[in-house]
Amino acid sequence: LPIKFSSSSVSQSMVSKMLPGMADLNYGYTVLSRGNTKPITYTVASLTPKTVNIGGKSYSNVINVSATVNYNEAGKLLAYYKNGTPIVDSKVTTLKNKVESIFKSVIKSGMSDYEKELALHDYIVDNCGYDAAMSDASYTAYGVLVSRKGSCQGYAEATCLLFTLAGLESHFVRADSKVTGTGTHGFVKTKVNGSWYCVDTTANDPKPDRAGRIRHDFFNVSDEVMLQRYTPWRPSDYASCTKMDQNYFVKNDLVVSSTSELQAAVKAATAAKKSSLEVWTNNYSSGSFGLAKIKAALPSGVSVTSYSLGSSEGLTMCSIYMEFDY
Repeated sequence: LPIKFSSSSVSQSMVSKMLPGMADLNYGYTVLSRGNTKPITYTVASLTPKTVNIGGKSYSNVINVSATVNYNEAGKLLAYYKNGTPIVDSKVTTLKNKVESIFKSVIKSGMSDYEKELALHDYIVDNCGYDAAMSDASYTAYGVLVSRKGSCQGYAEATCLLFTLAGLESHFVRADSKVTGTGTHGFVKTKVNGSWYCVDTTANDPKPDRAGRIRHDFFNVSDEVMLQRYTPWRPSDYASCTKMDQNYFVKNDLVVSSTSELQAAVKAATAAKKSSLEVWTNNYSSGSFGLAKIKAALPSGVSVTSYSLGSSEGLTMCSIYMEFDY
């Protein structure tokens, strides 16, 4: 990296200010842990500026900086798609083939960005389970997409990878969990129709894992919703998410604001013999949206199991999920 200065006096601090930091990493996924906040390392051979020839032109007061970028499998795969360099790493080749198979099966011609995002989100939730053993692969997109087991980091990495390859600008967000007190978490921020939204495929995949059970608790939500559960490590590194217009519940008319609206949704779902129902409320309280209110709307012979993030974690903006037995 040739860097030109306006004078011949150069210090290490001056060089550091001109080098990209985390906020500038808009492409690819790098090896990054809580203790390593610089996945790109720089080496400066000399702080003595020289005159160099670049593109046929002479430039004075230039120093050269070497950069080393530590990519994981997802980053290597993105690099492959970006510059066409042949893949020789066996894991990356396997991941590449899997990704192409996923796109072939779930992405259809004419899909909007929202439809692509939803299809890829639902694929991850339906085809991966949380890895309580926390194997090394579970922290990667490879573990989630190929081995079908992952940690929150793996879920987020796989989500970022698929969204990026679908043409949606996406970023991996690392955060501290308010739910567990001391735990850390990974989720995604993605840009849809010109605005940014938060997506959490880990939280949307209920445990125990069961085929066909897909939830959308945190699909295109605002920072305000996510901040009920998580605190990002470096908020300034990411765009703000202030809207909910591309939220799953908003787009599918599944937002309820009163007991009567909740019960109307339950009656409609059971009349249609649906196996489950998920709705959203911005003012959760067990008195208005709890299990007793749901049961009161059920027809004879139908029972329900209900799970609400509001009731279990004290949230006010949350989904209410229920499954019906006929």
